[in-house]
Amino acid sequence: MKEYQRPLISGKNERMASAQSKTVKTRPRATVATARVAGSKKPRKGRGRPPSGANDVGRESLLATTREILRTTPPETVTRLMIAEKANVDPGLIRYYFGTVDHLIAEIVVDTHLRIRESVLDIVATRDPAEALRTRLGLLIDLFIEYPFHHRLIRQVMYGDGSDTEHAAWIVSLRKSVEQTNAMIELGVEKGLFRRVDPRMLQLTLIGVAEFFGGNAEIVADVFDQKETIRTLRDRYTDFLTELFMHGLSKHG
Repeated sequence: MKEYQRPLISGKNERMASAQSKTVKTRPRATVATARVAGSKKPRKGRGRPPSGANDVGRESLLATTREILRTTPPETVTRLMIAEKANVDPGLIRYYFGTVDHLIAEIVVDTHLRIRESVLDIVATRDPAEALRTRLGLLIDLFIEYPFHHRLIRQVMYGDGSDTEHAAWIVSLRKSVEQTNAMIELGVEKGLFRRVDPRMLQLTLIGVAEFFGGNAEIVADVFDQKETIRTLRDRYTDFLTELFMHGLSKHG
């Protein structure tokens, strides 16, 4: 079997690629219209940024609103107006912070995968490969339960037209995930529990079993004669997969 070569991706390069995926804020151009009220000039407002007041919303709130929408809405149907109406803000605020809806969604994708890696990293640090595997599976299953359109979203913003910057950030994130899978395998080998396998193959398999379960609630319910749901089955399915993979990865598997 061809030996897996670990990609040379440093934390510095990841941060650089991630930074490139975010729209750089620029100072809004002031409007040229002025009016005199009681002998004074009316303050000029930056284009794209709504006036201060009850509807003020920061970029984090817009990210949270978009996450909520993406839980139930196919990504190709999400629009700037839809997000603005849900957040009760002027659509120009989205343009001000992110430039486009795709840039906003791309930031959500990269951040979501970063959070998963950080959670697994904490478990790997405990030196328990079985628990690291269980945690990785559980987090992936939860991801697809919450965002059943996740990979449609990735294809749209990371592989669509004019998405070179977003795609570069996604490749860095993807390679980091494979590196983490490889670290989990090496820990299992060190503990005498795993044999070496191609981490890319394992990565694809983990994603596949998690995505079908989490992204097909109706089919799963039918398999269990409508007596179970993906949420009631979540822990049992995670335990089942962990045991299955532990045997498959064992030195005698």
